[in-house]
Amino acid sequence: GELQRVGVDMGYAEVVEGTTPMSYIVLDSTTATRTIFHTQASFSGMFAPFMPPPTPILLLDGRYANVATAVAAHFITHLPTYPSIILDCERHDRPGLEALLSQATHVVCTTDFLMKRHPDRPDPLHDFTAESPPNITTVIVTRGA
Repeated sequence: GELQRVGVDMGYAEVVEGTTPMSYIVLDSTTATRTIFHTQASFSGMFAPFMPPPTPILLLDGRYANVATAVAAHFITHLPTYPSIILDCERHDRPGLEALLSQATHVVCTTDFLMKRHPDRPDPLHDFTAESPPNITTVIVTRGA
């Protein structure tokens, strides 16, 4: 492969099927803006051999929900007690978010997240907590977008 062509010893590397996520950030200093391009990850158990030993606390952001769900499941099945799983909900419309919510014990979200999830309701935080899975014990709401 490419690494071997430039002299990297691949004797200890394990090649697995799948793709890892990549993010490219383009900054424009004249307009003070950024644009982020993401490529998706495919999960076929490719990360399992490289998982760290599970700890009682796991922080997930849900950007790649299929990978985050698999990591959470790994932690849940390899610990004697259910871990504290903190989910930082960036966007309300992420594919796989519901599966992550069903595993999370704590949720961090923005007011924007709640308003978009429950746009026509007077108290979106109340509605979110009332409709959330029972394993969610804490919801932290920030004022960010």
